[in-house]
Amino acid sequence: MSTRQVVSIAQCDRWRDARRDGVDYDALAADTPFSRHTVESHVSGRCSHQQSDSGMTCPRCQETTQNLPLHIRACEGGGR
Repeated sequence: MSTRQVVSIAQCDRWRDARRDGVDYDALAADTPFSRHTVESHVSGRCSHQQSDSGMTCPRCQETTQNLPLHIRACEGGGR
């Protein structure tokens, strides 16, 4: 049985900051238990961490999300 690693908000923010400074994805992943793909997903915003204070509220579950169309497809708070 494998243990799933969870990326913290702080780690996600560090990756985004480092990427803005020009660090490549392989280097960002090198000293972590996470894959390059995971790093790339977080840096590009394909994660549950907020990228800014703004966002939209999901009409199904009332969570705030940066990408409402993507969130609604996966939302469990009253899907059809």
